[in-house]
Amino acid sequence: MDELAHHGYVIEQHWPRLRLAALRVAEAGDANQLARMAEAATQLRAVPAITHVSGDLLVSAAGVGKRPIQQEIASAFPRDELMPGDPMIDQQWAITRTSVISGWQIGRGAPSVTIALVDSGYDVIHEDLAPESLWQNPVEAAGEPGVDDDGNGFIDDRSGWDWIEQDGITNDPFGHGNHTGGIIAATADNDIGVAGVGGAVRILPLRILDAYGGGQMSDLIAALAYALE
Repeated sequence: MDELAHHGYVIEQHWPRLRLAALRVAEAGDANQLARMAEAATQLRAVPAITHVSGDLLVSAAGVGKRPIQQEIASAFPRDELMPGDPMIDQQWAITRTSVISGWQIGRGAPSVTIALVDSGYDVIHEDLAPESLWQNPVEAAGEPGVDDDGNGFIDDRSGWDWIEQDGITNDPFGHGNHTGGIIAATADNDIGVAGVGGAVRILPLRILDAYGGGQMSDLIAALAYALE
Protein backbone atom coordinates (compact mmCIF):
# COMPACT_ATOMS: atom_id res chain seq x y z
CA MET A 1 0.00 0.00 0.00
CA ASP A 2 2.88 2.40 0.81
CA GLU A 3 4.45 1.74 -2.56
CA LEU A 4 1.19 2.57 -4.31
CA ALA A 5 0.90 5.83 -2.36
CA HIS A 6 4.50 6.67 -3.29
CA HIS A 7 3.53 6.60 -6.96
CA GLY A 8 0.56 8.87 -6.24
CA TYR A 9 -2.19 6.29 -6.55
CA VAL A 10 -5.39 6.71 -4.56
CA ILE A 11 -7.10 3.50 -3.43
CA GLU A 12 -10.78 4.02 -4.22
CA GLN A 13 -12.01 0.63 -3.00
CA HIS A 14 -10.45 -2.43 -1.41
CA TRP A 15 -11.91 -5.93 -1.24
CA PRO A 16 -9.51 -7.90 1.01
CA ARG A 17 -11.32 -11.24 0.75
CA LEU A 18 -11.13 -11.08 -3.04
CA ARG A 19 -7.55 -9.72 -2.94
CA LEU A 20 -8.59 -6.89 -5.25
CA ALA A 21 -8.41 -3.10 -5.14
CA ALA A 22 -9.55 -0.25 -7.35
CA LEU A 23 -7.10 2.62 -7.86
CA ARG A 24 -7.62 6.06 -9.36
CA VAL A 25 -4.69 6.72 -11.68
CA ALA A 26 -6.17 9.47 -13.90
CA GLU A 27 -8.97 11.99 -13.69
CA ALA A 28 -11.91 11.98 -16.09
CA GLY A 29 -11.31 14.40 -18.95
CA ASP A 30 -7.54 14.38 -18.47
CA ALA A 31 -5.96 14.93 -21.89
CA ASN A 32 -3.15 12.54 -20.95
CA GLN A 33 -5.49 9.94 -19.49
CA LEU A 34 -4.52 7.06 -21.79
CA ALA A 35 -0.80 7.72 -21.41
CA ARG A 36 -1.17 7.99 -17.64
CA MET A 37 -3.06 4.69 -17.50
CA ALA A 38 -0.43 2.93 -19.62
CA GLU A 39 2.33 4.28 -17.38
CA ALA A 40 0.42 3.18 -14.28
CA ALA A 41 -0.08 -0.32 -15.65
CA THR A 42 3.67 -0.65 -16.24
CA GLN A 43 4.49 0.55 -12.73
CA LEU A 44 1.89 -1.65 -11.06
CA ARG A 45 3.00 -4.79 -12.90
CA ALA A 46 6.47 -4.23 -11.47
CA VAL A 47 5.15 -4.49 -7.90
CA PRO A 48 5.81 -8.10 -6.73
CA ALA A 49 2.59 -8.32 -4.69
CA ILE A 50 0.41 -7.46 -7.71
CA THR A 51 -0.48 -10.36 -9.98
CA HIS A 52 -2.97 -8.72 -12.35
CA VAL A 53 -3.65 -5.20 -13.65
CA SER A 54 -6.70 -4.13 -15.63
CA GLY A 55 -8.69 -1.02 -16.40
CA ASP A 56 -12.22 -0.64 -15.08
CA LEU A 57 -13.81 -2.52 -17.95
CA LEU A 58 -17.37 -2.12 -19.13
CA VAL A 59 -19.86 -4.91 -18.48
CA SER A 60 -23.31 -5.42 -20.00
CA ALA A 61 -26.35 -7.63 -19.84
CA ALA A 62 -26.25 -10.79 -21.92
CA GLY A 63 -28.87 -11.44 -24.56
CA VAL A 64 -31.95 -13.26 -23.36
CA GLY A 65 -31.68 -15.94 -26.03
CA LYS A 66 -33.94 -17.14 -28.79
CA ARG A 67 -37.72 -17.28 -28.60
CA PRO A 68 -38.99 -20.46 -26.95
CA ILE A 69 -40.36 -23.30 -29.02
CA GLN A 70 -43.75 -23.91 -27.42
CA GLN A 71 -44.44 -27.22 -29.11
CA GLU A 72 -41.10 -28.64 -27.96
CA ILE A 73 -41.83 -27.66 -24.36
CA ALA A 74 -45.36 -29.00 -24.43
CA SER A 75 -44.27 -32.38 -25.80
CA ALA A 76 -41.27 -32.68 -23.47
CA PHE A 77 -43.28 -32.16 -20.29
CA PRO A 78 -46.99 -32.93 -20.48
CA ARG A 79 -48.91 -31.14 -17.74
CA ASP A 80 -49.09 -33.02 -14.45
CA GLU A 81 -49.30 -32.24 -10.76
CA LEU A 82 -45.78 -30.75 -10.75
CA MET A 83 -46.38 -28.33 -13.63
CA PRO A 84 -47.51 -24.90 -12.40
CA GLY A 85 -50.67 -23.47 -13.91
CA ASP A 86 -49.14 -20.14 -14.92
CA PRO A 87 -50.41 -19.12 -18.39
CA MET A 88 -46.95 -18.58 -19.94
CA ILE A 89 -45.33 -21.76 -18.60
CA ASP A 90 -45.24 -23.25 -22.11
CA GLN A 91 -43.07 -20.35 -23.26
CA GLN A 92 -40.33 -20.89 -20.67
CA TRP A 93 -37.46 -22.17 -22.78
CA ALA A 94 -35.30 -22.92 -19.71
CA ILE A 95 -37.83 -25.39 -18.32
CA THR A 96 -36.80 -28.03 -20.83
CA ARG A 97 -33.11 -27.12 -20.93
CA THR A 98 -32.45 -27.48 -17.19
CA SER A 99 -34.55 -30.55 -16.25
CA VAL A 100 -36.51 -28.41 -13.81
CA ILE A 101 -39.43 -30.81 -13.56
CA SER A 102 -37.11 -33.62 -12.48
CA GLY A 103 -35.57 -31.30 -9.91
CA TRP A 104 -38.99 -30.37 -8.53
CA GLN A 105 -39.52 -34.01 -7.67
CA ILE A 106 -36.69 -33.59 -5.14
CA GLY A 107 -37.45 -30.10 -3.85
CA ARG A 108 -38.90 -26.75 -4.85
CA GLY A 109 -36.66 -24.31 -3.05
CA ALA A 110 -36.64 -22.97 0.50
CA PRO A 111 -36.44 -19.49 2.11
CA SER A 112 -33.14 -20.55 3.70
CA VAL A 113 -31.55 -20.44 0.23
CA THR A 114 -30.49 -16.96 -0.92
CA ILE A 115 -29.42 -16.24 -4.50
CA ALA A 116 -27.45 -13.07 -5.26
CA LEU A 117 -28.83 -11.51 -8.44
CA VAL A 118 -26.07 -9.31 -9.90
CA ASP A 119 -27.91 -7.59 -12.72
CA SER A 120 -29.99 -4.51 -13.54
CA GLY A 121 -32.19 -4.73 -10.43
CA TYR A 122 -35.21 -6.64 -9.18
CA ASP A 123 -38.47 -4.76 -8.88
CA VAL A 124 -41.16 -6.41 -6.76
CA ILE A 125 -43.83 -4.01 -8.01
CA HIS A 126 -43.85 -6.35 -11.01
CA GLU A 127 -47.06 -8.37 -10.82
CA ASP A 128 -45.27 -11.75 -10.95
CA LEU A 129 -42.51 -10.94 -8.43
CA ALA A 130 -43.60 -11.14 -4.79
CA PRO A 131 -42.14 -8.99 -1.98
CA GLU A 132 -41.73 -12.25 -0.05
CA SER A 133 -39.10 -13.34 -2.58
CA LEU A 134 -36.72 -10.57 -1.40
CA TRP A 135 -33.89 -11.35 1.00
CA GLN A 136 -34.12 -9.24 4.14
CA ASN A 137 -31.24 -7.71 6.09
CA PRO A 138 -32.59 -8.14 9.64
CA VAL A 139 -30.35 -5.47 11.21
CA GLU A 140 -31.24 -2.77 8.70
CA ALA A 141 -34.91 -3.79 8.61
CA ALA A 142 -35.12 -3.22 12.37
CA GLY A 143 -32.83 -0.18 12.36
CA GLU A 144 -33.15 3.56 11.93
CA PRO A 145 -33.73 5.13 8.50
CA GLY A 146 -30.68 6.95 7.17
CA VAL A 147 -28.30 5.04 9.45
CA ASP A 148 -25.78 2.31 8.57
CA ASP A 149 -27.11 0.08 11.36
CA ASP A 150 -24.97 -2.98 10.53
CA GLY A 151 -21.80 -0.97 9.85
CA ASN A 152 -21.11 -2.48 6.43
CA GLY A 153 -20.76 0.86 4.63
CA PHE A 154 -24.21 0.78 3.03
CA ILE A 155 -27.07 2.87 4.47
CA ASP A 156 -30.53 1.24 4.56
CA ASP A 157 -29.52 -1.82 2.51
CA ARG A 158 -32.59 -3.71 3.70
CA SER A 159 -32.83 -5.92 0.63
CA GLY A 160 -29.62 -5.48 -1.34
CA TRP A 161 -27.91 -2.51 -2.96
CA ASP A 162 -28.03 -0.37 -6.10
CA TRP A 163 -24.57 0.77 -7.27
CA ILE A 164 -26.07 2.89 -10.06
CA GLU A 165 -28.17 5.14 -7.83
CA GLN A 166 -26.24 4.40 -4.62
CA ASP A 167 -29.21 3.39 -2.50
CA GLY A 168 -31.04 0.34 -1.19
CA ILE A 169 -33.90 0.52 -3.71
CA THR A 170 -33.06 -1.97 -6.45
CA ASN A 171 -35.55 -0.90 -9.09
CA ASP A 172 -35.06 -2.22 -12.64
CA PRO A 173 -35.69 0.30 -15.45
CA PHE A 174 -33.81 -1.90 -17.94
CA GLY A 175 -35.76 -5.10 -17.22
CA HIS A 176 -33.03 -7.74 -17.51
CA GLY A 177 -32.85 -8.28 -13.74
CA ASN A 178 -36.59 -8.82 -13.57
CA HIS A 179 -36.25 -11.28 -16.43
CA THR A 180 -33.49 -13.35 -14.82
CA GLY A 181 -34.97 -12.92 -11.33
CA GLY A 182 -38.31 -14.15 -12.67
CA ILE A 183 -36.65 -17.27 -14.06
CA ILE A 184 -35.46 -17.95 -10.52
CA ALA A 185 -38.31 -16.79 -8.32
CA ALA A 186 -41.42 -15.67 -10.20
CA THR A 187 -44.54 -16.61 -8.24
CA ALA A 188 -45.94 -19.97 -9.35
CA ASP A 189 -49.61 -20.94 -9.60
CA ASN A 190 -50.87 -17.36 -9.37
CA ASP A 191 -52.49 -17.36 -12.83
CA ILE A 192 -50.02 -14.65 -13.94
CA GLY A 193 -47.04 -14.85 -16.27
CA VAL A 194 -44.41 -17.51 -15.60
CA ALA A 195 -43.19 -19.75 -12.77
CA GLY A 196 -39.78 -19.40 -11.15
CA VAL A 197 -37.68 -22.54 -11.09
CA GLY A 198 -36.43 -21.85 -7.55
CA GLY A 199 -39.77 -21.81 -5.78
CA ALA A 200 -39.44 -20.30 -2.31
CA VAL A 201 -35.80 -19.18 -2.53
CA ARG A 202 -34.88 -15.60 -1.63
CA ILE A 203 -33.38 -13.09 -4.07
CA LEU A 204 -30.61 -10.70 -2.99
CA PRO A 205 -30.72 -7.96 -5.68
CA LEU A 206 -27.39 -6.29 -6.42
CA ARG A 207 -27.90 -3.74 -9.19
CA ILE A 208 -24.82 -2.86 -11.26
CA LEU A 209 -26.39 -2.25 -14.70
CA ASP A 210 -27.99 1.06 -15.68
CA ALA A 211 -31.19 1.73 -17.62
CA TYR A 212 -29.37 0.80 -20.85
CA GLY A 213 -27.90 -2.46 -19.55
CA GLY A 214 -24.34 -1.20 -19.05
CA GLY A 215 -22.10 -0.99 -16.00
CA GLN A 216 -18.55 -1.08 -14.65
CA MET A 217 -16.36 -4.01 -13.67
CA SER A 218 -15.56 -2.31 -10.34
CA ASP A 219 -19.26 -2.34 -9.40
CA LEU A 220 -19.48 -6.00 -10.38
CA ILE A 221 -16.56 -6.80 -8.05
CA ALA A 222 -18.14 -4.71 -5.28
CA ALA A 223 -21.41 -6.62 -5.68
CA LEU A 224 -19.64 -9.98 -5.49
CA ALA A 225 -17.80 -8.83 -2.36
CA TYR A 226 -21.11 -7.72 -0.84
CA ALA A 227 -22.67 -11.10 -1.55
CA LEU A 228 -19.66 -12.89 -0.07
CA GLU A 229 -19.90 -10.86 3.16
